[in-house]
Amino acid sequence: MLPTSAPEIFRQLADKLTCVSEEGFFQHLVRSLTGILGVDHAVVEYVDSRQGTVSTLAAWSQGEFIETAPYSIQSTPCQQVAEHSRLFISSHTRQQFPEDQRLAALRVEGYLGISIAAPGGGFLGAIALMHSSVLELPSYADEVLRISAALAGAELARQLAESQTRERLLYKQQALQRIGRHNTALINTINEQQRFQHAVVSLATAVSAENGEAFLRRLTAHMAEALSAEVGFIALLDEQDSDIAHTLTLYVNGQCQDNFAYYLPGVPCHKVMVEQECIVHEGAAIMLPAETNGALSWVNGYVGRRLDDSHGQPMGLIGVMFKSRWTMWMLCAMSCRYLLRGPLQSLNANKTKYAFANWLFLIRGLNCPTVLPLCAT
Repeated sequence: MLPTSAPEIFRQLADKLTCVSEEGFFQHLVRSLTGILGVDHAVVEYVDSRQGTVSTLAAWSQGEFIETAPYSIQSTPCQQVAEHSRLFISSHTRQQFPEDQRLAALRVEGYLGISIAAPGGGFLGAIALMHSSVLELPSYADEVLRISAALAGAELARQLAESQTRERLLYKQQALQRIGRHNTALINTINEQQRFQHAVVSLATAVSAENGEAFLRRLTAHMAEALSAEVGFIALLDEQDSDIAHTLTLYVNGQCQDNFAYYLPGVPCHKVMVEQECIVHEGAAIMLPAETNGALSWVNGYVGRRLDDSHGQPMGLIGVMFKSRWTMWMLCAMSCRYLLRGPLQSLNANKTKYAFANWLFLIRGLNCPTVLPLCAT
């Protein structure tokens, strides 16, 4: 039986809304309103004005909670509430809003909706009462709904503020994670640079006392080691036929191999001679010269750089090859660009000791006093 006196009505409302259970405020509110006002259905809805969608925060229908999917506000009673703050239809509600599928599903006949506003103003949503027959409400219904809407507005504004705070915190956390990943990548790059520089300094010390072919052999071996490559080589073009190259030094898995001549067209080395540089990330084995006789069938990555003489004419190339797919191609390519200066000067003028120190000093901004004495003339 519905309460009849004002004190009893508001006592019940206060009791119900101050004893919120684990169901949550909105769930408790809709269940309380159906009991106090004697209706079949009660809902609290949030309206996203930018998207034009309505999301149900809580719905109580004929003695149980129900779930409803978000829907468009267009051509619904909620749209009228948003525009006019209040909408009352005692009967034939479905006929007035034939496109509202929810009304049809609940067999709604009568409807009363009132807007929910934030404490500082601004439309947030609606509280709606619906009945399966003609809606006849007690005289105190509007006062109950206004109080409920004020409480709902404060709670919804609080929840939205918390959600926005969580989103900002999540964004900041993700930004910090991105910064952390960037710093990790930067540290890894610095470590790689330091490792490479250490290897090059070791190379300078190892080869500074060598001359001629001994210098080139030592250079090739240490170049492959510094770049973690399985193959390192230096080759010169044939003086009579530019389609043929002769290896001057060839190291495979740390072992010096016999030199050989090979045909350039169709192989990565030919692209080096034409374009100055060639990088193959994977599958390089199928492109290697036939003269290798399948001995390098396991090769995957390839990086080569052209050697030009003092007049800018191609004279040979320097390169490395890898068993696995090569991902540090930028570091390797830059290294080859600098590494070629030593062999180039050595091949041109046989200035093996001091030429190497000069180009070594340029590698990735290397600044190592221990190398400077090698540059003396």
